[in-house]
Amino acid sequence: MKLSFTFVKSDPVDQKHIETTLENRVNRHIVPRLTGIGLERSEIAAVIRKRGDGRDAYRIKLRMHVPPKTILVSESSAENLEIAIDGAVKALLRKVNNHTDRVRRQESHKRQTRLSRLENYRAHRNTLPTGGVNDASALTDTLLPNLERAVKRELAFLHSQGDLPPDYPTVQDVVGEVVAAVIADWEAGMDSHAAYLRMLKEMHRVLDKEVQASRTFGEMVPLEEPVLLDPADQTESMAGEEFYEFWQPDELLRIEDVIAGEASETPAASARDDQKVGYTLRLLKDLPIAWRRALMLHEFEDIAEEEMTSILDVDLPTVTARISKANHYVRERLLEAGFEAQTGDLLSDFRNGGPE
Repeated sequence: MKLSFTFVKSDPVDQKHIETTLENRVNRHIVPRLTGIGLERSEIAAVIRKRGDGRDAYRIKLRMHVPPKTILVSESSAENLEIAIDGAVKALLRKVNNHTDRVRRQESHKRQTRLSRLENYRAHRNTLPTGGVNDASALTDTLLPNLERAVKRELAFLHSQGDLPPDYPTVQDVVGEVVAAVIADWEAGMDSHAAYLRMLKEMHRVLDKEVQASRTFGEMVPLEEPVLLDPADQTESMAGEEFYEFWQPDELLRIEDVIAGEASETPAASARDDQKVGYTLRLLKDLPIAWRRALMLHEFEDIAEEEMTSILDVDLPTVTARISKANHYVRERLLEAGFEAQTGDLLSDFRNGGPE
């Protein structure tokens, strides 16, 4: 758990005391609730405003980013500092509890849905000739290392973007469902290349279902419960505070989650190169998912644009346009940041980072 502080019109002498008091409250009440549910790396941004002596002298506002793409907000005002802090922490804890309970229900529903899909695949597989199933299993087994790398890379971006929670689905969850779906719909005579293209297509389909399930559930409002009006969720009324309250969570992308090899296998690079790679990761994360997937299939998987049409279910001009737009965006942003953006392989730094 990380806390960041912003003080507005506050006495510098009081700031250390405020930080210590708030940290103690968070460690006592919030951190235990986050442990073991994939939210240990969350960050709380605190804005503390002291209005002067009198009623509601202290105003404490807490913002906490939790996946998928949610920011929990709480605030409290009081004449006494500790009362204001306790009020804000208590309100945030209530929202954390509501969020985690909802996520648990969501994860249970998503797992049940996934198990149902797997059962359907197995049932269909049992109707296929044994010899064909064995041939399909043998061929897909040889492609598992490549598929696992592709799934790991895609999950890294979806997790960092907040489109999926950090602990589900796992790489093996996705790989298992992809293989089951491909074998259940196996086409006789497929070679390894055609089979891998089919696996990549199914990988995107599986992940799109998980992303959509996360978004749909996150937007649901129980009809049997009244919608409570929380002042903390309303439009800010304090002019100028939006500058102090701007905050984004830490970047969660790591180079070892994107390149083919592990971090220990990454060649030594200069600090300048490390900065460029890190900045490129951020730019890739900012791309629309469709653009990023087209670019990464082309660059990382070395798949021809014509073959990508079947994977992405779009025509060739659309594939070409997506790759071109993604390349242009990343290259121009690199140039703006002062990095050299070669006109050839834009992602060569990544492709050269892992073993062949």
